[in-house]
Amino acid sequence: MNQSESQQPLLLSAPVGAEQISSTMRRIARRQWSLWSCAVMVTVLLALGIASFAFPGLLSQAQESASLLLTSAVRGIIGLVLIFNVYTVYQQLQIHRIHEQLSKQVEALGKMEVRTEEVYKLAALDPLTGLYNRRSGELRLAQEMSRSTRNGHPLTVLALDLDGLKQVNDNFGHPG
Repeated sequence: MNQSESQQPLLLSAPVGAEQISSTMRRIARRQWSLWSCAVMVTVLLALGIASFAFPGLLSQAQESASLLLTSAVRGIIGLVLIFNVYTVYQQLQIHRIHEQLSKQVEALGKMEVRTEEVYKLAALDPLTGLYNRRSGELRLAQEMSRSTRNGHPLTVLALDLDGLKQVNDNFGHPG
């Protein structure tokens, strides 16, 4: 991960889409992979460091100098492990922050979907009856006519005329 990518703001004020959420998830996955890679690398270096200082001491008779080298190596390795632990904690905090921001984005996306559904209902449905309005009916009729033509099937349209509908509409259709 390059430095400019890690400094980008993750949570934007504009509505977010699925592509932005996917991008954020890929960034989280890269950070986790990087963290695990570092853990494996430190473990291998730790094992190699201890082995490289302990093995010559076992072969030679100079126990005193090997003991001094082994003590220095262990101190260095302990320092390396402490630095790695600090780095690991920092990365985990970064991952936690990204996770919180992603959760906020998903929550905002859910709210936006609910609002979109409400707007659709307001635009397409009659508030009194809950039935589709004239504009929706005309759009649906055009779609069905196109489908009928495309498939070569006949289209039948049924129109109903209800007696007294004007009086019901005058009484209940709009405020008095």
